[in-house]
Amino acid sequence: MLRERGLSIRENHPAPGIHAVMEAYFPVQLVVLDELEDPYNSYMFAAFFTRQDKRVRANYLLLKKHLDDPANKNLEQLVDFVLRNELVEAQVMEEVWNMAQQMPVADRQKWIELLNRHPFGQEIKRRWTEEAVQQGLQQGLQQGLQQGKLEEARTAILEFLETRFNARPAEVVGGLAQVQDLELLKRLRREVFRADALEQALGIIRQVVCGSAAPPL
Repeated sequence: MLRERGLSIRENHPAPGIHAVMEAYFPVQLVVLDELEDPYNSYMFAAFFTRQDKRVRANYLLLKKHLDDPANKNLEQLVDFVLRNELVEAQVMEEVWNMAQQMPVADRQKWIELLNRHPFGQEIKRRWTEEAVQQGLQQGLQQGLQQGKLEEARTAILEFLETRFNARPAEVVGGLAQVQDLELLKRLRREVFRADALEQALGIIRQVVCGSAAPPL
């Protein structure tokens, strides 16, 4: 048909799979999708590939480019088209989701907005949120256990002073509360328990609370 119209084709120009139509009234290119080799060309046609492997690769690159350059309106329109028509495979969304885990926290908002446009993306977001909550609960539990052990060591020191020397100085209570190193508190507790006099015990405590060297082993 092109030859009948007096037109010719410059094959593989400007890239493999993209052919320029010569002598046309306006620039025309023919794209043969299965001949595209360079993924940096194929992402523009992500929605139209029939071969799954090429479609997955092209969609992945399209989403990645959009995340890297959210201000690019052409990319935004392409992404909106493939998401609105559910042309992005779950495999692609999974891969981009894994990529998002490496993003700085501030950049993840772009990914969350992208997920909201796709049903599978919403499922990924829900799973991501649940994992984050679970991780937060585990961290909170660990912190709670750590705080409990710190408080136990402080209480043991104060109860020793009260039982042995009938003293519970307010400055000691406040000073021990500032010590957040559990191992240091344990060492301090052992040394205080060896003290024969109140002043000796208070001196050991001041040594730690005032930021001096840790008590001897």
